Amino acid sequence: MNIVNIMNFVRGCEPRDLSIDLQATTAKQIEISRDYGFKTTFLFQYDAFTKKEFSSLDLSGGLFERGLWLEIDKTLTEAAEIVWTGRKYYSWDWHCHCGMIVGYTAEEKKKIIDLAFYKFKEIFGCYPSTVGSWVLDAFSVGYMSEKYKISCTCICKEQFGTDGYTLQGGFYNHAYYPSVNNILCPASSAEKQINTPVFRLLGSDPIYQYDCSLGNFGTDVFTLEPVGWQSGIGGGSAKWTDWYFDTQFSNRNAETFNYIQA
Repeated sequence: MNIVNIMNFVRGCEPRDLSIDLQATTAKQIEISRDYGFKTTFLFQYDAFTKKEFSSLDLSGGLFERGLWLEIDKTLTEAAEIVWTGRKYYSWDWHCHCGMIVGYTAEEKKKIIDLAFYKFKEIFGCYPSTVGSWVLDAFSVGYMSEKYKISCTCICKEQFGTDGYTLQGGFYNHAYYPSVNNILCPASSAEKQINTPVFRLLGSDPIYQYDCSLGNFGTDVFTLEPVGWQSGIGGGSAKWTDWYFDTQFSNRNAETFNYIQA
């Protein structure tokens, strides 16, 4: 079984570069997917799907799925009556203590999730089935799985130091049912698993991504994300992308289950 999941996450703000038109970028992604007939998932952050310019984007035609990108922004914490601890003048901040749900208490996590799901249903008429974020935890995924019956989640690849946080010890690139105690670990039994699978994001280079930042705490990313083109490794390189897909999906290397996120 060979699977490529095309997923674009959509934020409503980009404090690092205010000149970027995020709505136009998303509209272009929709256009490209429709032109090629690619089924594509769009995961919307709270500050995006609560804006008319994003919620009104045309995702009709059966090719597209809307879901929730569960990074935390200032508009979400304020609506949930939780103190925003991100940097001043940043309405979204990528650090874990504020921008990822792992930075909040159990009760705060439930308030954030409930509000995001309520608002999503209010706007789109249904709860999100797919939820993603660079960092999620077992408590939050378990809560969404039990209460909202989500079908799948996605989290960041294995990495060291990139974006100010490290994820190590999980499946390098695959999907699995996680343990109720640790989102990175596959469950040891059906009784100890969260009944919602986790997919790892970005389609990592099987050789160079694993230790690309060791020793220098850099931010190299050797994945299908279209960066890293200067090194010739990653989604910005047509040669590397052809090699990567051939490595993953060729008959000589075929496994029973091959998975890539693009």
